[in-house]
Amino acid sequence: MAATGLLHVLLIGTPRARSFFVSIMLLLTAITVIIPLGIDADRGARFATAAGNLFLGVVITGTLSGVLHAAIRAGASAPRPWWPRRTGAAGLGVRGIPEVKAQAEDYRDDVASQAVTAPPVTWLIQAR
Repeated sequence: MAATGLLHVLLIGTPRARSFFVSIMLLLTAITVIIPLGIDADRGARFATAAGNLFLGVVITGTLSGVLHAAIRAGASAPRPWWPRRTGAAGLGVRGIPEVKAQAEDYRDDVASQAVTAPPVTWLIQAR
């Protein structure tokens, strides 16, 4: 769970999340392999614990790195919508594609020409 949380945070905040994740996980795996070797216990238990930690670290790192690679690749190949993007209250903002920009401006002009204007407020003043 902690590795998945780390991967999520790196995916949101770093430009090369996969390389950062693999580097951090390999460092943590190395630490979990070295620590049991320094403990005063039976030699077989120390090596078995270190080997188990190495196996788990490599499996978790490889699995989550593969999931990240597939997620990034799937997100990059997602179909783009055919309509122009809206950029906020200013209306349709499309840069770089003259045909689409012209269509967006025509659409904006059509919408503006169909706008309903409010009637004058003089009838309120006359009613008093």
